[in-house]
Amino acid sequence: MGERDERVEPETETALRLLKAEGIEPKSIHVLTTLEAASEWKDLKLPYEWIICYEDEISDIDAVKIKAQKKIKLLVSRHVVIINCTSATKPATIAYYELARMHQTPLIYIYESKSKLKWLKSKETIAREIVPAKKYKIISGLLQL
Repeated sequence: MGERDERVEPETETALRLLKAEGIEPKSIHVLTTLEAASEWKDLKLPYEWIICYEDEISDIDAVKIKAQKKIKLLVSRHVVIINCTSATKPATIAYYELARMHQTPLIYIYESKSKLKWLKSKETIAREIVPAKKYKIISGLLQL
């Protein structure tokens, strides 16, 4: 989650609202951010599990990957994980992209000003990468092998 600046709603809430519009309601939300950015949202009651980075870590691709890796590894063993690479720094965005690729998880980006969700890597894309094209069909968003 990024700094508040002029935002009324955190980027994470925008992402959750847009995912809900697509019929996806996450059961848990894990947010990697700095202590400074998290404190800017302290007046809101946000039901997140926080992963806190120091200011120097949020600008380091490897540091972000290390911070997020343990949690993502645990989550992907039990759940479908969607990684949102919208907020924070460019190095953090690169780290999220690499983690999504490494764990074969969907990856999204939110255009906040347009309130639009972009699937950078969808579950269908991941399925095509894992399973040869002739062996699957996508039916109403479900994968049939």
